[in-house]
Amino acid sequence: MNKSERFGENMFLAPSLIIFIVLSISSLIFVLVMSFGRLNLGKFSFIFTGLSNWIDLFKDPFFRISIRNVFVIVICSVMAQYWIGLGLAHLVNRIAFGQRWIRLVILLPMMCSPVVVGFMWKMLFLEAYGPLNYFLNAIGLPSVSWLSNPKLAMMSVIIAEVWEWTPFVFIFMLAALKSLSPEPFEAAHIDGATKWEIFRHITLPLLAPISSAIILFRCIETFKSFDIVFILTAGGPGTATLVPTLYAYSRGLRGFDLGFASANSITLFIIITIFAIIFLGAGKKVSPDLSGN
Repeated sequence: MNKSERFGENMFLAPSLIIFIVLSISSLIFVLVMSFGRLNLGKFSFIFTGLSNWIDLFKDPFFRISIRNVFVIVICSVMAQYWIGLGLAHLVNRIAFGQRWIRLVILLPMMCSPVVVGFMWKMLFLEAYGPLNYFLNAIGLPSVSWLSNPKLAMMSVIIAEVWEWTPFVFIFMLAALKSLSPEPFEAAHIDGATKWEIFRHITLPLLAPISSAIILFRCIETFKSFDIVFILTAGGPGTATLVPTLYAYSRGLRGFDLGFASANSITLFIIITIFAIIFLGAGKKVSPDLSGN
C-alpha cells in the first residue's frame, strides 16, 4: 500500500475519529474539570474548589453504600446471566427443530427497553395487587414485600436485570457453540468421556475467550445500571439498592451539586477501568488446554 492510498484511508476515518474525540473525550475532560469546582447555574460561573468535592465524596457514607450495592448487583446478576444463558444455549443447540422460534421467544426480554422492564417488574412485585403475591395467596402462602424489604428489594433488582439480559448472553453463547469444531467432541466420545466431562474439559475451555468478553461487557454495563433500579426502587428502601449512577443523578440533577456528581461519575469510571484491567489480566491466564496436561 503506497502513501497516497494510506492517506486516503485515513481521510475516510478522520470524520468518525473527530466525532468520537469531540463527543467522548471532551465530555470526559469536562466532567473531570467539573469535579474540581462548583458550577453556579444561575450566573453560569465556575468556582475552583480544589479537592473539596473528592474529599466530601470519600467521606460520604451513602457513596460507599452505593459502591457496595453495585458490586453485589454486578456479581450476582452477571453470574446468573452467564450460567443461565450458557445453559439455555446448550439446550437449544441440541434441539433439531424449531430453533428459530425458540431463539425468538428467548430474545424477547432483550428487545424491551430497561424502563419498560422496570415498570413491568414493578407491577409484578406490587405487594397489594401484584400477580406474584396473588399467586402466592392463591396457594395459601403469605404476601411477600418484594420492594419494601431491603434484602428482597436487592433480589428483585437482580431478578429484573437477569430476566432482561440473559438473552444477550444466550445468543452469543449459542453462536459460539455452533462455531466449535466437532473433532474434539468426537474424539472424547470415542475415548468414553461422559457428557459432564466433555462439557467441563472441552466445551468450557473452548468457550473461554467469548465467555470472558461477554462477562466483561455485562459487568461494565451493569456497573452503569440506572433505569431498572430507578423505576423499581429509586434506590430504596432506604439505601438498600442505591447505586453510584442513581446517587450521581440525585446529587447532580436534583440537588444541583454538579461538582460532587462529577467526582462520583469519575470515580465510577476509574473503578470500572481498574476492574476491566484486572479482569483482562486474569483472562489472559485462561486458555483452552485440550492436551490433558
